[in-house]
Amino acid sequence: MCVVKLSAEKQQREKHRRDLMNTNEQSKRWRQLAPYVVVIALAVFMGRLFVGIFTGESSKPGVVWDTYSEAAYAAALQQKKPIMIYFAADWCGPCHKLRQQTFTDADVLAGAERFLRFKVDVTQPEGEAAKAGEKFAVSVLPTVAFIGSDGNERVRIRMMGFEEAARFRQRMEAVK
Repeated sequence: MCVVKLSAEKQQREKHRRDLMNTNEQSKRWRQLAPYVVVIALAVFMGRLFVGIFTGESSKPGVVWDTYSEAAYAAALQQKKPIMIYFAADWCGPCHKLRQQTFTDADVLAGAERFLRFKVDVTQPEGEAAKAGEKFAVSVLPTVAFIGSDGNERVRIRMMGFEEAARFRQRMEAVK
């Protein structure tokens, strides 16, 4: 009996030692992985912040756009006022940046008041959006086409890609 008892105690001590080693191994693994976990958590946080900046709504008021249609555009031409046509898509990061930074600038807002403003959403380019994209030969997003009060596009001042507010204001001022 004594031999069996010692053997059982020895087995218990051996099991306890193995448990401690397993705990130490797990702890060592976590210490090795901790920097990666922190980096991943930080990346997720920054990703959410980035998405919020480029897709979230700005707290500032922005330029208000009417939805483009061929009929609305034809009616706008009859008014003999300058027209801005903004081509954008939901998946377009520079479009969101333009909307959040440039189109919320106080001087851009003031300058935009003299324009009739249309937005063409090419997220899924079909129907009116596809026709407008072809009509204005849009190949880059975002694009803003400027139409003068005479009904002709001012091709030389067309904006393609993101642009800061100061430069965008200059473009608007060039349209008569």
